[in-house]
Amino acid sequence: MLRCNDCSRPVAARWPRCRWCRAVRHRPYGTEVAILDAWLDTLRNFGASLSLPLAGAAVGLYLDDQPLSAALLGLYAVLMLVSHLLLPWFALSWHVAQGLWGLGVLTSLGFITMGLAETAVFAALPVMVSVAMLKWRAPLLARLAGSTPEPKQAPRRPSRWGGCEVCGESNARVVAPVWCVSMLVVTTRWTGEFHRLCGHHALLRALPATLCSALVGWWGIPWGMFWTPLALYQNVVEGGVEEDPNQYDARVSADPLHGRWESYLPPMAMALGLLGIPFGLLVVMSKLGH
Repeated sequence: MLRCNDCSRPVAARWPRCRWCRAVRHRPYGTEVAILDAWLDTLRNFGASLSLPLAGAAVGLYLDDQPLSAALLGLYAVLMLVSHLLLPWFALSWHVAQGLWGLGVLTSLGFITMGLAETAVFAALPVMVSVAMLKWRAPLLARLAGSTPEPKQAPRRPSRWGGCEVCGESNARVVAPVWCVSMLVVTTRWTGEFHRLCGHHALLRALPATLCSALVGWWGIPWGMFWTPLALYQNVVEGGVEEDPNQYDARVSADPLHGRWESYLPPMAMALGLLGIPFGLLVVMSKLGH
């Protein structure tokens, strides 16, 4: 995540040259722009990976002697793939992708003849993505145009000295809960906010992360089986993890998304689009008797 040295516009680290002034050298930039890039990469990975199962469904329709439906679905899959792959570079790709998701909402209404439950199943995903794109439309289009968000004031890290923030007990440590989410071949692990807490309140503060990790941390192979027990141990036994403030600040300066859950969105979105959504749709439709 970088900023151009010559024109100071934000550029992605994957770009060998600045797209505006063609400069080659870049320098790091802040967390706000890195988060926007992470959301762009998430949408790109999800839409592009989902287009592959759609293309497979088009092949299935063709083999089932439905050439017109196969051609339309294949064209839709190709447009989805191209528009989402070009998302980080062109604002026009954003408008095309948004239109395609809206078209998906309208197309899902064609399943009304199968029943309301089936229509809801097919409409849920394009509706959610369309709503998310509307919500993020202004900041992400501004990011594609090269503008830089106003930097937010960094949260003040709690002092390592003093009592518990809740009860005032002197035996307190600066800790953060550990979250672990895992699915298929992707496992993500990050830390929450640091607070100065005693052992009892650290355990209570880590309870949401403990429950989340216990429920959805085991489903990735192979790392989910490794990181989830470690996260549960750190939350339940130690109340979270401690980190040296100087070491933490150095890592954040090198990687603006260090320790943030947004850094894990792009790989998780790819796994969800390739395998999670298709298999989930098959399971739901089989439960509905199709």
